[in-house]
Amino acid sequence: MHSKTAFVTGATGLLGNNLVRELLNRGFIVKALVRSPERARAQLGGLEKVECITGDLENIPAFADKLQGCDIVFHTAAFFRDSYKGGTHWNDLKRTNIDGTSALLEHAYRQGVRHFIHTSSIAVLRGASGSAIDETHSRDVTEADDYYRSKILADEAVRNFLDRHPDMHATFVLPGGCGGRTMQGRHPPASSSSTLLLGNCRGSSRGASRWSMRAMSRWHRLRRPNEEDGENGISRQAAL
Repeated sequence: MHSKTAFVTGATGLLGNNLVRELLNRGFIVKALVRSPERARAQLGGLEKVECITGDLENIPAFADKLQGCDIVFHTAAFFRDSYKGGTHWNDLKRTNIDGTSALLEHAYRQGVRHFIHTSSIAVLRGASGSAIDETHSRDVTEADDYYRSKILADEAVRNFLDRHPDMHATFVLPGGCGGRTMQGRHPPASSSSTLLLGNCRGSSRGASRWSMRAMSRWHRLRRPNEEDGENGISRQAAL
């Protein structure tokens, strides 16, 4: 039986690291995009059926040929934490989260990939405090901080690509605050309001969507596109 090949961006990140292992458990061959070979060796070294590819979303042509032969792309990489360290980071956010996503889609399509899982964010949605929200509760870009704006515009770029290429299938996954472990140990929470959880997803609490990375990686794997283009997978979430 032919094993499917998945290309994972952000493979040494908190989500990507767990996703790689979940895909391996499900019989996939994995091509893992990493920025740091040293970090990749520490986290992914010794795993069979994993090819680590050193590259960056700011220079996708440098590794685009590695997309050939892949059945699906799981796009988890993003410029995030540093954008909240003070100062202006819009240029970095735009290059990575918007332009990088657009370029990745273009090159994946040229290499024959027709399934794309896009990690968005619950930040692209908004609703009344304490209320349940779904994909109809879009956040206006004028109400967003720079990170939120970059994720809104990245989603827009994916939808525009789908409009131009009806044979491309994409799914949006919108996680909230995430926490958990990599093989190197515990990571800090993704935001001050999120809680580190291990094991299964615990749903929502007091307006914060909280996921373990193990649960989130399984959700990504389960959201392989097989329904309508641009379908959303949204974590259980009360409006922030």
